Amino acid sequence: MNKFLVKYSYTNQISDEVGLWMIIPDDVNFTHKYRNPNHKTKIQTGETLAYFNLKRGQGITLEYTTGFYIPQKQELSKVEEEYYLRSTILSPINEEVKSLAMKIIKSKTTNKEMAKEIFLYIVNNFKYIYPPTERGVLSFISSKKGDCGEFSFLFTSLCRAVGIPTRTIMGSWAYGKMNGHAWNEYYDEESGWTPVDTSMAYIQKKQKLRFLDSSIRTLNWNDYFGKTEGQRIVFSKDTELELTPTLNEKDSGIILMNPLIINGEIFLWGVQALNGTAPYLQPVYLQFKGEVDTTPSVSNLFGLWIVKQQGVLGRLADYRKGLFSLGLLLMIFSFLLNDNHILDLLYKSIFVVASISFILRRERILIFSVVTSMLVLSLLSTITSF
Repeated sequence: MNKFLVKYSYTNQISDEVGLWMIIPDDVNFTHKYRNPNHKTKIQTGETLAYFNLKRGQGITLEYTTGFYIPQKQELSKVEEEYYLRSTILSPINEEVKSLAMKIIKSKTTNKEMAKEIFLYIVNNFKYIYPPTERGVLSFISSKKGDCGEFSFLFTSLCRAVGIPTRTIMGSWAYGKMNGHAWNEYYDEESGWTPVDTSMAYIQKKQKLRFLDSSIRTLNWNDYFGKTEGQRIVFSKDTELELTPTLNEKDSGIILMNPLIINGEIFLWGVQALNGTAPYLQPVYLQFKGEVDTTPSVSNLFGLWIVKQQGVLGRLADYRKGLFSLGLLLMIFSFLLNDNHILDLLYKSIFVVASISFILRRERILIFSVVTSMLVLSLLSTITSF
């Protein structure tokens, strides 16, 4: 079974005081003590939202183990259904969106059929770029360029416009540091919450080599409608979650940083709320209070997180970059020494092991089966030449 170790930390280093909101997982085994939240509340997604008030120099550390995320099959109440059909700032439902959604679904009637048409439309008509110049569906429809957030916000907006309960999932790839990602789940009465990842579908259809050397498994682009590769953890099960306690903008400090542009409007991260909500929790939203010493860095805004797979497969991923680096170094020395046979044998053996690790971890199996075969033949040739 896949198990992942998640470590998260945040320290208030630049402000008199920081208010920090984050989802505390209910179904995980905590292995590290952390500062108790000042406030906890159940929110409409069913998750527990915690609030921490951190003076300068104070921080929180969170460490837990979890399995990879699998959507739960559950029946939605009327209240829940209405919540996942709501119009938001990032994913609005206006006449433009409704008109576009109706054109996309054509004569389709079931949630699955309509969601699939919306999935195909987004993959075929929008381009993945990072970082985006603006956030929000209205900007994305205009520019047709955005990252995983914009792809996900638009899927949510279009699905909700035709009556499909949908949510934007904010989380992380279950490998590496600060490896955030966003995707979707739409609700179908037969299968429950069903995963959809339009941005990964786009990348696997049009940028196939993007994840070639990554420890993230990939699927055929069309398979991202209905399933994922099983290497994700979740920070929050929707965007624009109501903040409790509320964020009072009068308490916010002055921050020198470039503003976030949402649908053409200026938004100050760490200062404002979107109609009382956090734009998204990845994994936190915060408010700087009082004097702020300097322009916040990424760690000042989001904290630091790392996710590591446990067991043999996790260690293979950890050691692989080191193996490739060592193999490359030995290969260079071999060439400089006019094809030294011992060094040839060593670096080719290392490359074979590193390539096999991709197969064992089920990452690009077809490609690395071919690569491994070629490397093995080259290794055998070196052995027989002794």
